[in-house]
Amino acid sequence: MAHALGRERITRFPALAIAGAIAAALAGITQAAGLLRWVLVVPGLAATCDIQGFALIDAFGGVVRGEHLGQLMTALHIVLIALIQLREPAPVTAALGGLSACAIILGATEGPVAAMGGDGQLFGRAAVAGYMGFAIWLLAAARGYVRTKPAA
Repeated sequence: MAHALGRERITRFPALAIAGAIAAALAGITQAAGLLRWVLVVPGLAATCDIQGFALIDAFGGVVRGEHLGQLMTALHIVLIALIQLREPAPVTAALGGLSACAIILGATEGPVAAMGGDGQLFGRAAVAGYMGFAIWLLAAARGYVRTKPAA
């Protein structure tokens, strides 16, 4: 049985809830597709010692699709759910989500910066901080969800 608060959120903010779910699904699909290169493509390239092929697959399959697009979709998901939280008594949790999303977006620029010959280390650190904030945001959101759960 679905939780009453979850149904209420979908009823009160259907566009944000549906868009947030779609963004989360797209984030998972793009990141999984990027990671699949390691089991589907890289072993064959390693067997042929095709370093240029590996670099091309890694740049497209990993950096562009998995990291860049996947991170942007994750950040979009966080922002959409944080917008719902802003309309509830959870402004601190919403702010944490917003900050995490900003750090993830900043981190998503690591690949393009490196592709242009720049040093992307600072952007990589922003991504790590963003995902750490994302984990804390998830815990804070879960805590708020459990606290508002009606007694059974």
